Parts: sequence; structure tokens; C-alpha cells
Amino acid sequence: MPPHCFGLIGYGHWGKNLARTAANHPRGRLKVIADPGEKAQSAARAAHPDTNIVADAAVIFADSEITAVIITSPAASHFALASHVMESGKHVLITKPVTETVEQAAQLRNIAARCGRTAVVDHTFLYHPCVARIKAALGEDWLGEPLVFDAVRTGLGIYKADVDIIADLAVHDLAILDYLFGPAQAVSAHTYAAVAGFLPDNAAITLRYASGLRAHVRSSWISPLKQRLSVLVGGKQMIVWDDGLGVERLRAFDAGVEPLGAPEAYGRAPLGYRNNAGRVLTTPDIEPLRGEIDDLIACMESGATPVSSLTAAHRVMATVAACQTSAAHDGAFVQLAKGAPI
Repeated sequence: MPPHCFGLIGYGHWGKNLARTAANHPRGRLKVIADPGEKAQSAARAAHPDTNIVADAAVIFADSEITAVIITSPAASHFALASHVMESGKHVLITKPVTETVEQAAQLRNIAARCGRTAVVDHTFLYHPCVARIKAALGEDWLGEPLVFDAVRTGLGIYKADVDIIADLAVHDLAILDYLFGPAQAVSAHTYAAVAGFLPDNAAITLRYASGLRAHVRSSWISPLKQRLSVLVGGKQMIVWDDGLGVERLRAFDAGVEPLGAPEAYGRAPLGYRNNAGRVLTTPDIEPLRGEIDDLIACMESGATPVSSLTAAHRVMATVAACQTSAAHDGAFVQLAKGAPI
């Protein structure tokens, strides 16, 4: 079967990574990169000498050989570009945030259904092997009922002029939580701008679930430490995902507390403690972006629903919007709409 031809719109910080992944895919060919900036065009030519580098995305839309378009341009352009891509008969991969508003995300979902096109949203961590292993663990008896999920994502990030910390960074963990546990019942968020005069660069979010699960997300663009750490506390055991630890990045711990008939000492709660050594949960060495392109191609060919679909992205955008509303009201809990699509 001949390779799929890709076009890419926006050769910026993240566009470079998706361009590399598409160009190196064994069943793909990166035919055209479009970016209006001369600096970006020069960088693209150096990295992809066999790819046509242009300023105008119209070249991509007019090329009948291109079957899928990767959109990594600023968020304000996503809705119009993705709509045009699908209505012109091409499939699409859209970087996050998928759109500027929840309503636009719903409209894109409807356009994809009407046009019969595959749309993958670049919630990259849904294709991370550690997330897949945690998802599997939720269906295994050893973990127990999920009780608490804590996520920390910090570093010296790239500030955006149009997207705040929730929509740009915390959205990674909000997408992971949606994938693992489904939609939250309510959210509370606090944000602030440590660097005055710019959009919020720090966020602390709490999510409540009907099951009783509580999740906490801490995000920051202004930290000397690049942290990618998540802890899932189950009723029987716990999982720690520290993405900076290489082969030992995902570990399970036989740790927890159990009720006792009476306290062991005066002033203590009647609980017994279990804190045994951890074990590594092995995961395949798969680059998430490669998995994302694999899913796009597979769903283009089969018509199946992608892991990171527009339906899922619509739910995530609804959670992002609820967090932003809560932050604007000093962290007041905001209920998410009942009957949200699953």
C-alpha cells in the first residue's frame, strides 16, 4: 500500500516534533509544510529537505495526494482550519487545545461525523505506554478501587499569549483523567500569574467524581524543576508514575492503611499501616507521538474511533472551561453538565 501523504500547518515548537514523527513514519510521507514565518520556513527546509515548504496553507488544501493534515498553528486558528480540512475531504490531527471554546469543539465533532472524516486530537499522553498500563491496572483486582489521583506537571515553560496554564499545560492531566476515569462531577481551580501582566502561569485544580474519587492537578510554567509525577492511590495498592526515571518510571507499591479494632497507641487513629517494597510495572518503549500517528492511520483506513477522538476532546474542553470559570470565582466548585457524552 502506498504511503499516506501528510500536510502540516504550523512549524513551531511542537510542530517540529509532529513533523519529524510524520516524516519518519514507515507508512507516511510528509509532503508539504506550511508556515507564514520566514524563520520557520528556513528551519523546516533544513530539517526536511525533501518536503515542499510553503507560506500558504492553501497549497495543502489544493493537493489531492494529501489525505491527512496536521494542525499545529495557534489555537485561534484551529476551528476554521480543521473545519476546512474535513470539509475538503481530508482527515486531520489537531494539537491541543483543540479549539478556543467548548461550542467549537462540539461543532468540529459534528463536522467530522457529517463528513465521515477521522479526527485525532493531540492529547499526546493518551498514547503514552504508562497511561495504557494504568488503564489496564484499573481493571485488575490487585489495585482496588481508585481513591486519590495526584498529578504534578511543572517546569520553565513557554508562555503563550493566547492560552492560559489550564488550557495549555494542565489540559494534559485533565485529558489523562478523562481517559482513565471518565468525566468528573465537579471541579475547583485556583490560578494566578506569578509573572505579572501575562496569562496565569500556575494552577491548582481539584476534581470530584461520582465514585468518590478525588483528583488533584498542580501545574506551573515557572519552576526550575521539570516534574512529570502522578500518584494513583487504590484501595489495595498504589501506583507511582515518575516520567523522569527511565525504565523504572512506573512502579506499584503494596502500601496503604487498614482499619483496626482498636488504636495501637493512645492518640492514634485505629489504623494499621502497610508499606512494602515497590515493583516495576514494565511498559513497552513506544514514543507517544508515534502511537498517535499510528492511530490516525489505522482509523483513517478502518473508520474506527480514535483513542483521542473529538468526542473525548469535547469533554476535556468542557472540563477546561469549568476550571477557568471556577478560577474566575475564587475556586468555587463548578458542576459539569450531566449527560455529557461518554
